[in-house]
Amino acid sequence: MGDDTWTRLFPNSFYESYPFDSFNVADLDTVDNGVIQNLYKTIKKNEYNFLIGHFLGVDHVGHTYDSNDIHMKIKLN
Repeated sequence: MGDDTWTRLFPNSFYESYPFDSFNVADLDTVDNGVIQNLYKTIKKNEYNFLIGHFLGVDHVGHTYDSNDIHMKIKLN
């Protein structure tokens, strides 16, 4: 769940997936919100051997702003 690069690189490797577009570095929230939206319900189902929750917000803040920007503080909190 999260970064859609996983499903593009390994298209037939996942029983269940929640990919979100990862190339819009100005979008600080969509991928992270998608992971959060699906993470807890997936954990509760307990039907996995391996789970990937790939958040991108901090990375996108770094590419769009810088590490000292208020957006970084918000993301880290």
